[in-house]
Amino acid sequence: MALVLKRNLGQGIKLGDDVYVEIHKVSGRSVSLRIVAPQEVRISRFELPPLAKRVRRWKSNKEN
Repeated sequence: MALVLKRNLGQGIKLGDDVYVEIHKVSGRSVSLRIVAPQEVRISRFELPPLAKRVRRWKSNKEN
């Protein structure tokens, strides 16, 4: 399950008690995030597969 949120520049979300994610800058199709978290919280980035691939996978799982 996923949660999709719309945020504007300067807005953000809070994850748990001490992790904050803010929309820092928007330039064309690129968005910069500002993440504030304790040093012991590991933050990694990952890329989602292209939308078409995700839709095919979702449809395949739905049929099974």
